[in-house]
Amino acid sequence: MRRLLLTCLAAAAVFIAGSAFAMPQSEFLRQAIETDNSEIQAGQLAAQKGSTPAVRDFGNLLVQDHTQHRAQTAAVAKTLGVSVPDTVLPAAKAEKPELESLSGPAFDQSSPGSWSRGTRRPSVISSGKPTSMPAMYPR
Repeated sequence: MRRLLLTCLAAAAVFIAGSAFAMPQSEFLRQAIETDNSEIQAGQLAAQKGSTPAVRDFGNLLVQDHTQHRAQTAAVAKTLGVSVPDTVLPAAKAEKPELESLSGPAFDQSSPGSWSRGTRRPSVISSGKPTSMPAMYPR
């Protein structure tokens, strides 16, 4: 599971690096931090509501990894005079009420790919609605 997460993070980093040349630095940093905030929020929900150790462990891993990355990115943003958002991506904000209403096995199966296999992606994104960073979540 950790290997899959690292592979996904590496792929996301390649995408983000390519996108960084197409957008202002401040916007890139804002989106990166909002992505971390979104994954921290999702991880917290998985750690609280998952019915299996695999789902809860994956949630804790999301929180740990994205908290560390957010701190590093926020430090860069502050150095460059860019404000650090505490908001999440629109897709994460839209899906939060649904995820909060679920628990146990229903929560575990709430997103395509399943939490327990470590391939969670927000249902709002996988439904085909446009987002600011769609390639962050493989289809």
